[in-house]
Amino acid sequence: MSESHNPYQAPSASVADVTLPDDGPWRIGGWLYLLGFGLIVRAAVLPFGIWGLFSPFVMQEGGWERLGALPNATGLRALIVTELLINLLIWSLTLWATLLFFKRRARFKRVLLILLTVSFCFYTMDHFLGQALLPAELLDDQGESLKLVWQSLVYGLIWGNYVLRSERVEHTFVL
Repeated sequence: MSESHNPYQAPSASVADVTLPDDGPWRIGGWLYLLGFGLIVRAAVLPFGIWGLFSPFVMQEGGWERLGALPNATGLRALIVTELLINLLIWSLTLWATLLFFKRRARFKRVLLILLTVSFCFYTMDHFLGQALLPAELLDDQGESLKLVWQSLVYGLIWGNYVLRSERVEHTFVL
């Protein structure tokens, strides 16, 4: 007796034997447009923020020396220099992440997550050190530093989760 064909029987090939066509990396699209726009804006705006923060010490006559009259002058000077260096690091990471984003490099995810983490940690530490070192009459700007802490936290939570969980990100940044 011959074998009859059973239409309900699974095919003999296993799933591992089936190869899907490789169409290459996905194009940038969806929410990635918003992330890319945010990176461009951040890379463009950060130098102005850095300059605004440090220009009183560079452009004004005796700006750096006036810090010597304040209590904790050594700590304040160290904080200002550290702020400058870390802000330059954040700007460099932003430029690098933007470049990796548009080249769709696999390293983009790691660099963006490092950028988000460094930004949040730095802004948090800067806020609390500023409160500890600055005299009370200079603390009027602390609302701005607290705003940066919250912005970096929310930005990091949203985009960090998106980058870690998104199928689009997984298939876009593969080069």
